[in-house]
Amino acid sequence: MTYSEKCVLCEAEADFEDYPIAFMLKISCGNCSTYTILRNAYDDLKDDQSYRKNERHLISGYFRELSERGLAQEKTFTLEEINRIISLPWVPKSVEDKANKLLSYIDRRSSYFQEPIEINFDTPAIAYCKNPRELACLYHELGKLNLINTNGQAPKGTHAMMARLTLTGAKEVERLKQASPNSKQCFVAMRFDQQMDNIYKNHIDSAVKATGFEPLRINDKEHNGDICDHIIGEIKKSRFLIADFTGLRPGVYYEAGFAHGLGLPVIFTCHEDWFDKEIDRQIKGTFPDGNPCECTEKTLRSVHFDLEHRNFIIWKNGPELQDKLIKRINATIS
Repeated sequence: MTYSEKCVLCEAEADFEDYPIAFMLKISCGNCSTYTILRNAYDDLKDDQSYRKNERHLISGYFRELSERGLAQEKTFTLEEINRIISLPWVPKSVEDKANKLLSYIDRRSSYFQEPIEINFDTPAIAYCKNPRELACLYHELGKLNLINTNGQAPKGTHAMMARLTLTGAKEVERLKQASPNSKQCFVAMRFDQQMDNIYKNHIDSAVKATGFEPLRINDKEHNGDICDHIIGEIKKSRFLIADFTGLRPGVYYEAGFAHGLGLPVIFTCHEDWFDKEIDRQIKGTFPDGNPCECTEKTLRSVHFDLEHRNFIIWKNGPELQDKLIKRINATIS
C-alpha cells in the first residue's frame, strides 16, 4: 500500500510504502532521501514527537548522505540505531562540521570549477541542518568567508540560491579530503557477491566495530569516473583499509595500492582457496580436423607475486576471519 504522510524525521511530505509482512515501511522523502524503518520504530517516533527531537535532523542528514555518497542502507532503521548513527565519524558534531558538509556537497555536485550549484533551503539534510533557516545561515557564512560565490539566480518559485566554489573553497575541500590520523573510518575493499556479502555483514563489520572503528564499503562492481573519485575520497578520509583478495578482483588491488601510496595501514586478507591454491582448469578447443576437444590442466590460483610477502590473514571461515581481524587491528591500528 502506498500513501503520503509527513516524514517522522523532518516533517516534510513523503511517500510511504507499507510492507505489513516485514513489519517495515519504506519512506521516500525529498529531504531525507529514501530509507526503511521498522513499523514499531515509526509508530514510537510519530506518537512521541519529543523523543530525540533535537537529534532527528542528524538522522535525516545521515540518510541523505548515504544517498548522496551512493551507499546502501545496511539494515532497517530502529530506535536502537540512533546512538550508533550519531556517533559515526562523519556525522557532524559542531556548526563548523555542518558548514564543511555543505561545502563538500557543493563540491560533490560540481562537474567543473565554479559550476553553479543549486542550494535548496527546503532540503536542510544536505548539511545535517535542523531547519531551512540554519542551512541558509551556513550558506551566507560560507559566502562571507569567500569559500563560495553566492552570486547567481536560482529558478523562480523555489526556496533556493546558487553557489559556486571559489579557489579558496576548492582548496578547503581538498584539505577536508585528506586522510586524518584521528579518523574512525575503516575502508573495506572486497569482492561483491552473496557469499562475501554475508562475510562482511556478519564478521568483518563486527570485527571492525569491536575495535572502535566504523567500517565503510562501496558496493559497486565497476569503476567509472564518478565512483572512482568517490572511492578515492573515502579512502583519504579513512584511518586504515582492509583489503580482502578473495576472488582476486582488480578493484581491490587498485584501492589497496592507493591507500598504500597515501601511507595508510593496509590489512591484507584472503580466503585459503584463493591463496596459493592449485586447482584444475578445464580448457576447451578444437583439433585441426575441427572436432572439439577438452582437457584439464593444473593451475595456481594466488595473489600477485608483488604481494606475496605481505602479512596476509588467510582464513577458512567467517568466525576465524573475525577473530584474526580483531587481533590484527588491536595490535597494529588501535
